[in-house]
Amino acid sequence: MPVVNSVLDRGFECRHGLYEVINAPEFFEDPEFVAYIEGAGAPVATWHVPGEQAGAYSDVVVFVDPDLSGDGSNSDMPEYIWETIIEALKRRYGPEADGIPGGFRNSQICVKLTNIRD
Repeated sequence: MPVVNSVLDRGFECRHGLYEVINAPEFFEDPEFVAYIEGAGAPVATWHVPGEQAGAYSDVVVFVDPDLSGDGSNSDMPEYIWETIIEALKRRYGPEADGIPGGFRNSQICVKLTNIRD
């Protein structure tokens, strides 16, 4: 099948964003979180296969508003997990998000949750 030239002609949107990875196997041990990523909540970007045990390839991707107010794509997940994600970002970028570079303040932060055991 040929490439779709109309998509290529439009190109990329002229903005960049932040991408963070949080290794959180503890989240994947919580049956409520697994139920959430299997469809009990909002649509979730994940490589997890519903019905299977969460494994090393069960990554989940969420998007967090750059003001770190607590809003984002999956803020309806188990509350303590969402709050842990927000707190991790606040520790990285400051409680008022002052550490986020100016050019990234208009795009959500992409956060990948991994399930890697050491």
